[in-house]
Amino acid sequence: YGLCFFQQSSGINAEYGGVEVVFFVSYDMDSSSSSSSTTTTSEDTVLSIPPEINELFHAHREYLLQLYNDELVALKEMVEELKNADLFPPDITPQMLMPFLWTRKLNVLKAINTFRNNQKLREYLKISLTRVKITSVNKELLEGGHFYAIPGTRDKHGRTISYFIAHSMIPSHYDPKDFLTMTMFYMDYASFNFPPESHRNGTIVVEDATGLGLKHVDTRLFKVIKEAGIEGNSGMQDLIPGKLKGILILNPPLIIKALFKLARLFMKKKLIQRVQIVTPADIMRDWVSPDNLHTVFGGSLEYNHQKWVAEEIEKEMHEETKKMQTETDAGRHDG
Repeated sequence: YGLCFFQQSSGINAEYGGVEVVFFVSYDMDSSSSSSSTTTTSEDTVLSIPPEINELFHAHREYLLQLYNDELVALKEMVEELKNADLFPPDITPQMLMPFLWTRKLNVLKAINTFRNNQKLREYLKISLTRVKITSVNKELLEGGHFYAIPGTRDKHGRTISYFIAHSMIPSHYDPKDFLTMTMFYMDYASFNFPPESHRNGTIVVEDATGLGLKHVDTRLFKVIKEAGIEGNSGMQDLIPGKLKGILILNPPLIIKALFKLARLFMKKKLIQRVQIVTPADIMRDWVSPDNLHTVFGGSLEYNHQKWVAEEIEKEMHEETKKMQTETDAGRHDG
């Protein structure tokens, strides 16, 4: 559940206590080697929303107006391909589809592959294909604050900031399905609540690696992914959309420091720049201003994750009650 265990490329293998791990890799470091089947994203003014997309997603027109022309073209192609393959969920929205396209640099076929893997995993987990509710997530795991992002905060380059406290969770204490369900919830929350620009800019992860060891490694994730019918060596980059722009590691144990020094001999310069061992002072100087950095990691921003969870649960329950009341009123009217 950390930096090391999701993708089997762009990294180096190492033996640690008899267990082979893949060191310093991520689910999409947004390398320049990826190609696109459509025009590269640019900040051109939107010329028009394709009629098919406008009709299909008319309730989301405000969102569509925030997209660039090449993004709209890619979205139209993706919808057509999914429909032709009978893979288009009836309740899907552009907010759910666009993150896959951004992650794959508007390469429609690659985006569809990631989307389909994501759908297979949701089917296996028996969770919503379009939007996971917070009440579907293991509350204890969610409230633990092991992994979170503070809404509305950005780094100095406009990127979302995610936090990971590795030592706060022992994976074996939880069902891996619970972890994956929580991951899907966070994905859906970002899709519906973060503006397009934040997805284009990507995210950075600030990780406290204090005490990181073998007890924090859980290979059961790979078993779950295989049981979900996802073939090959699909890592998180083939399951969860996201443009990871940097991993900043605080307080790494000696083994991580040693492996990192070794890995630098094999890593590309661009990757080395994005995976760094840092201090809080380094983060605030080069990456995140103090008022956007959580106090737990040396900044001045106060944040209570348990309070956020409680507020989101209350909000969801209120929306469900309102929806049920609307449906009841409609039934009475029809009667």
